[in-house]
Amino acid sequence: MQKRLKSIDIFRGFDIAFMIFLHMSIWGRKFGSNIYFDLIVNLIDGIGAEGFVFISGLSLCLSYRNQMLTIPGKKSLEYKKFRLMHFMRAFLLFFLGFIQYNLLLTITWGSLEYLWVWNIFQTLAFCMWMIWPLLKANKIIKIGSAIIFLGLYQLLLMLTNQNGPIYYILYNGFLFSPILGYFPFFIFGTLMGDIIYENVLQEETMISNRAFFKKFSIPLLILGGLTIVIIFSIDWECVLEGNSICWLIYSCGIQFVVFNILFMAEKSHYFEFKRDYRFFFYFSYYSLTVFVVHSVVFSYLIGLVSYEFFLFKYFISYFALIIGFFIVLKFAYKKYGKKVSLKYWMSQLARYLVLKFMKEQSIIIED
Repeated sequence: MQKRLKSIDIFRGFDIAFMIFLHMSIWGRKFGSNIYFDLIVNLIDGIGAEGFVFISGLSLCLSYRNQMLTIPGKKSLEYKKFRLMHFMRAFLLFFLGFIQYNLLLTITWGSLEYLWVWNIFQTLAFCMWMIWPLLKANKIIKIGSAIIFLGLYQLLLMLTNQNGPIYYILYNGFLFSPILGYFPFFIFGTLMGDIIYENVLQEETMISNRAFFKKFSIPLLILGGLTIVIIFSIDWECVLEGNSICWLIYSCGIQFVVFNILFMAEKSHYFEFKRDYRFFFYFSYYSLTVFVVHSVVFSYLIGLVSYEFFLFKYFISYFALIIGFFIVLKFAYKKYGKKVSLKYWMSQLARYLVLKFMKEQSIIIED
């Protein structure tokens, strides 16, 4: 079993902590807006929900490559089980998003429009379904596919004029995570996963850290940096336009920059991720649990005090909530481990449903 990459945990842990910050800012500010605050948030938001999709693709790719080593072939029963497990987990994630966001929004706002909204769980579920044919694809096909989806995102957005059934299906919840714009993040995550697996984790093709930095990390840092600079040169105000095409491209750039900095820091051993790493590890390990629970916790807190209190005491409230989460997660990990992980129980449920389905299918075939 391969060791966890600390750079992945730090990246994902920061994503979750930042998304709590972002949601508190939206809920706490009620309907107010501040251009400077929005600029700062959007500069970092490329590694928020977008970064979470990217790192999910990277993690999925590494898991897929590891699992395929233990499977004899695509016609085997093990492969069928593995494939069904993948799609079942995606379905359960979609169902969770539907209950957590769509159904709750529909009831809260009293409008059927919200039955279909691209929340982060729904987007991740579709990413998992759509990525399957591309997991074995080469890097050129993955890059080309990501570019095509970004092009389709912009083209259909213009053609639909933000109205009509196509817009509703592909873009409803535009400021959340529409699939056409976010699937490229997932693809680029699997691309990064391929690079890491083939050159760092696979013994037969492993290269030295120095060679990896020179061949991949530094070029990707430069590419990501140039992407950020070009976007700002063309129109810096587009960074304030959440989910605009230039903002999506900017987000791709910042994801590659931040992740490769973390990865280089981990592998160069100039920085030892120990205690600092553990802080982000708990948020990463329980990422799905925290994401679901934080909205419930904040809804309860906001019912006790006014919006103005959170606006006035905003940063104190945020850091208090983060520290509170950290203490609870640390205790939960040491006391219960994976038993309080929503992701673990979803995997267990997916395994149960798949095994039950396969058992029933074998009975039908025998009959």
